[in-house]
Amino acid sequence: MGNKTLVFAVILLLIAGVIAVVGLQTVTEEAANVAAAVERDHFDPPTFVSIGGFTIPVIRRNAVTSQIVVIIELEVGGPGDEAAISDALPRLRDAYFTEMHSAVVWRQHKGEYRLHLPSIKRRLLEITNSIVGDGIVREVLIRGTMERRTSAG
Repeated sequence: MGNKTLVFAVILLLIAGVIAVVGLQTVTEEAANVAAAVERDHFDPPTFVSIGGFTIPVIRRNAVTSQIVVIIELEVGGPGDEAAISDALPRLRDAYFTEMHSAVVWRQHKGEYRLHLPSIKRRLLEITNSIVGDGIVREVLIRGTMERRTSAG
């Protein structure tokens, strides 16, 4: 009975060894597949394109009472995307100014005098995508805002 147990144990060890080798090969193949996918889908680090500052007048009772300054940058995928933004910059600046001015007027009509930045960012990204195409700009970044009161305010 001892010999049978020994033979059985040896057979089990051989089977376990085969399973381990096959399993290791599968893990190695999966690691190689993941590495290939990372290499294939590798993204360049983001590039930031400054769009500049926009000054939007706030008008109350037929007078400019303050000015809102908004500084915008765009996060793009890389240098090729930066060139696309540069080519479209005059149209982007025009569309951004128009949108932000409309947002200020709309909010004033509702009796609110602060910009809702998440809504502005979402709308500017939609405008950007319509001008330069989807996927070029990852995000619209608001780098700063400031409100300056005028003598009429």
